[in-house]
Amino acid sequence: MLQFTWITVLVCTVYSVHTTTAQLALDFEKCPFGDSACHVNVVNLLLKKAKTGARELNLIPFDPLRVKSLKINPNTKSPINIEISFKNIEIIGLQNLQNIKVDGFTHDVQGPILLEGTLPQAIIRGPYQGGGTVLGLPFKGSGKCEIVLKNIKLTAKLNGKLVTKGADRYLTFKDISLAISDPENVHFQFGGLFDGNKDLSDTAHAFLNENWKEIFRELRPAWQEAFAKILEGFSKNVFIKPYDWYFKQ
Repeated sequence: MLQFTWITVLVCTVYSVHTTTAQLALDFEKCPFGDSACHVNVVNLLLKKAKTGARELNLIPFDPLRVKSLKINPNTKSPINIEISFKNIEIIGLQNLQNIKVDGFTHDVQGPILLEGTLPQAIIRGPYQGGGTVLGLPFKGSGKCEIVLKNIKLTAKLNGKLVTKGADRYLTFKDISLAISDPENVHFQFGGLFDGNKDLSDTAHAFLNENWKEIFRELRPAWQEAFAKILEGFSKNVFIKPYDWYFKQ
């Protein structure tokens, strides 16, 4: 089970929904409904705004993506039975999303909206504190960590529906899921393992990085849940205007 606190700036967003966004013009051409190729082009344009955000779409900067807290709870039924709390972490590399596919932004949104892309590298970096066992070996530490994932494919499924309010239609989301493929490699680096004991730390890191595949697969559900919540926050924040506003009529 994972506990997750969304980015503070989404709770008190720096882009006021009721003031500035309504007055800003898009700096790219809108797409027709169902034009997947055009929608991919828009995503590529938005990726170029990863460090600045896009006020016209109420989109905050997202590379690095800052997450206030994330906690992975222990699972006694898993060979990866650890409890780790992350605070004020950064997720780096989202602006480099490639091989993008977008489908489902149709006039009536009859099916799920599908988003897909690959990341050459994603880095999760920040303070942590945790303990437990990993494949039977002890794990205990507190400090700064860096987890590097190489070549991952992200596939998101957004189950949305249109709700009519007055003369306008709004896109709402019933649930959002996200799948992360097996990466090419994962590298773990945890500072402060075993109170700074170098021999124990070196042994632990060698073990973690030799067994990265098994460790990642056990932790994958927690990471998928975290990324899905991030995407949910972005989606709800962006689609605040009437659905038809986003498309060429």
